[in-house]
Amino acid sequence: MRSLDETDIQILRELQENSRAPFAKIGAKVGLTEGAVRARVRRLVKNNVIERFTISLNQQLTDVRMLARVGVDANPFDLRKIAAELAKFDEVYFVAVATGTHDILVDVLTDDMESLKKFLIDKLGKTESVRGSDTSIVMDVYKWKGNYHYKI
Repeated sequence: MRSLDETDIQILRELQENSRAPFAKIGAKVGLTEGAVRARVRRLVKNNVIERFTISLNQQLTDVRMLARVGVDANPFDLRKIAAELAKFDEVYFVAVATGTHDILVDVLTDDMESLKKFLIDKLGKTESVRGSDTSIVMDVYKWKGNYHYKI
C-alpha cells in the first residue's frame, strides 16, 4: 500500500470528527470533488486504513449508568494473552497493556453496581494469570470524545 498523502490525512481527520460527514462537505474542505473523496475513502477502507465507521453515544441518554476504570495486575509473561481475553467481554470497551501502577488498563461499562460486581468477580476474577485489580468508579464525566482520535 502506498503511504498516506496530506489529502488522505485531512480526510481521515474530518471522518474522525464526524464519520457521517457528507463527502461533498469534506471535499469542499480538502479541495476535492465528492466523487474524489468517495474514491479515496473506498481505497482507505479497502487497504484497512479505515477499519470501521462507528458512533459515539451520549451516555446520559442511554441505559448504561456505570463506568469504571480497572487497573489489572497480572503475570508479566501473560499480558498480551490476558488483554486479549479481557477484550472478549461485552462490558469491556477499552483494554491496553500499560506501564505504571498497573499492567493492564480496562474501561468497563455496565448498567449498575450489581452488573459491575458480577463482571469483577465472575469474569475478571476468574481470568487466568490475573493477580489483582483496582477499580475506580467514574462519578462525573467532563469530557468524552467517544473513540480516541489518533494523531495523524
